[in-house]
Amino acid sequence: MTRVLALALGALVLAAACGQSGPSSYTIQASQNINLVSPDFPDAGNLPVALSCDGQGRAPSLTWSDPPPTTRSLVVEFIDTEAAHGVFAHWLVYDIPPGARSLQPPLSAQATQGRNDFGGIGYGGLCPPRGQTHIYLLLIYAVEADPTLPAGLNRAQLEARFKDNVIGMGQLEGTFSR
Repeated sequence: MTRVLALALGALVLAAACGQSGPSSYTIQASQNINLVSPDFPDAGNLPVALSCDGQGRAPSLTWSDPPPTTRSLVVEFIDTEAAHGVFAHWLVYDIPPGARSLQPPLSAQATQGRNDFGGIGYGGLCPPRGQTHIYLLLIYAVEADPTLPAGLNRAQLEARFKDNVIGMGQLEGTFSR
């Protein structure tokens, strides 16, 4: 029951993070929760300056539990849910092998990075306007789709390719202020 509730809440958070209000145009459903952990997401919720445009601008390190057995690839999204023009993608990583249990920058050649909303490939540091606190989500999805996506997809292109094939998901939430 707790797992079903957590997955339902995750789908609602994702719908909200996609800039949708009310009933979503699609719902990403998952049959299994993936336990996502990062030393960069402390209990207090405040993300470190090292992940920001004021610090080293480095991507977070993360580990996760076993995905469902039929997983063909994993997808990671790091997004700002409070951006002025809707959700802002800071990092998109996909075609991660199903046997992987961590992502430690710099990335291996086995994973593909997408185009962040700064316009570059790879990670773009957290950089909310000064005086504002933004909420960030780090999401992982286990998908049954073949890992053959081209490099440089933006968030909309990426989600269109995997949203119907999600079988597991996990998330972390944090805040950052400048």
